[in-house]
Amino acid sequence: MSASSDTFLLDVASSIGDFLYHISPALVTVVVGGFILQRFFVSRANEAALIDYFMKELDSLRADSLEYWNLDCKAGGPECREKAAILEQKMKGAIKSLSKELNQYSKHYRKKIDFVALMVEVSDACTGGESESIKRTRDRGRYLMVVNAIHRVKAELRLGKL
Repeated sequence: MSASSDTFLLDVASSIGDFLYHISPALVTVVVGGFILQRFFVSRANEAALIDYFMKELDSLRADSLEYWNLDCKAGGPECREKAAILEQKMKGAIKSLSKELNQYSKHYRKKIDFVALMVEVSDACTGGESESIKRTRDRGRYLMVVNAIHRVKAELRLGKL
C-alpha cells in the first residue's frame, strides 16, 4: 500500500467519525423516542384488549341473568331448580371475578373509577332479593335493571378505550 492510499483511508475514517459524532445525538433521540412511543402504544393496545375481555364477560353475565330470571322454578320441576342453581353459581362467580379484575384494572391503569360500587349495583340487579329462593318466580322486569347496571359499567370501560 502506498502512503496516499493510507492517507485516503484515514481521511475517510475521520469523515465517518465526524459524521457519526454529529448525528449520534439525533439517532439516540429517535431510538429512545421510539421505545417510549412503542411502550405507550403497546400499553394502550393491552388496555383495549382487556376492555374487550370485560365487555365479553359482561355480555355473558347479562345472558345468564336473562335465562335465570325467565325460569319459573315455582311452577317448574327439579330440572328447573338444577338449571337455576347452575345459573346462580355462574352469575355469582362472574360477578366476583369481574369485581376483582376490574379493581386490578383500575389500579394498574390508574383509573379513578369506583368499580366496586358499579359491581355492587350489577350484583344487586343480577341476584335480586329472591335469588336462590325456592319461592322465586319469573321476573322479566328485572332484566332491564340488569341491562342498565351492566351498561353503566360498560360505559365507564369504553371511556378507557378513547
